[in-house]
Amino acid sequence: MELTLTFSFLQNLSRILVLKSFAIVLFFITPSASAETAKNHNQLSSFCTKAKFQSESMSSDRKKGVSIASGNVELCNESFIIKSDKLTIERKQMQRIEASGSPVVFRQLHQNGTLKATSRTLILDESASIAKLSGSPKLMIPTDSGGESNIEIEAHLLSMKYKNGSGGVKGVWLDGTGSPVKISIMSDNVKTQLSANKAYFDFEKKLLTLTDNAFLQDETIELTAGELIFDLNNHRWTAPPSNKQRVTIKQRFGDSK
Repeated sequence: MELTLTFSFLQNLSRILVLKSFAIVLFFITPSASAETAKNHNQLSSFCTKAKFQSESMSSDRKKGVSIASGNVELCNESFIIKSDKLTIERKQMQRIEASGSPVVFRQLHQNGTLKATSRTLILDESASIAKLSGSPKLMIPTDSGGESNIEIEAHLLSMKYKNGSGGVKGVWLDGTGSPVKISIMSDNVKTQLSANKAYFDFEKKLLTLTDNAFLQDETIELTAGELIFDLNNHRWTAPPSNKQRVTIKQRFGDSK
C-alpha cells in the first residue's frame, strides 16, 4: 500500500524535512525567480506542481528523533525530484538526512535545463551545510540553455559545501576523490576530458584544481601533470611550477588516439 504525505503534513512532523536543503544538494548556478526563463516553466511538467513526499511505508521514533521511509520513496516539488529506496531523517541538535538506493536519483531544475545525478547514497548534513554523494556518484550539469554544453563528473565520493545568501543558495566548493575522478566538459562542440585522484572546484572563481596524477585531453593535446588548474571562465589550463612537478604534453592530430 502506498503512503502519500503532503508537504504541509511533513512540515508538522516535527519539521524533519527542510526542503531548501534538497533544493541545494546539486547545483552549479542556483537560479533566482527573476532568472527563470520560459523554458524553465515549460519543464515544470516533469516535476511536481505541488510539493509532495510519498513512499510505500514509513516509521517514526519521536524519542530518538528518527523517521524512515522505505519503498519507492519520492520527494519532489516544482524545482527538484529525489527518488530512492530508503530515506532516513535524523533530527535533534543536528539534522541529518540519508537517502540510499540502487541508485538514488536526483533531478533539479536549473536555469540552463535539468541537472541530473545518481549515486548509491546521499548524506545531507544541514548543520554543516555539506552534502555527500557516495557509491559511484555521477553528476551532469548543463551550462547553456541549448543543452549542448555541460559538465559530467564521475567519482568515488563527492562532497559539496553550500551557503544561504541574499540571492538564494550558492555553492562554496566541491571536493571529489576517486581512482580517478573523471570529468568531461563539453563547450562549443569541443570536449575536454580531465581526470585525477583528487578534484576540487571553487564555485565563485569557477576554478577546477586537479591533483595526484592529473590528466587533460582535448582535440589538440594530451597533458599529464602532478597538479593542473582548469579555468571554466575561459577554458584555459595551468600547470603550476613546482620542483616536484613534471609536465608531459603530446600533440594530437585529427582522430588519432
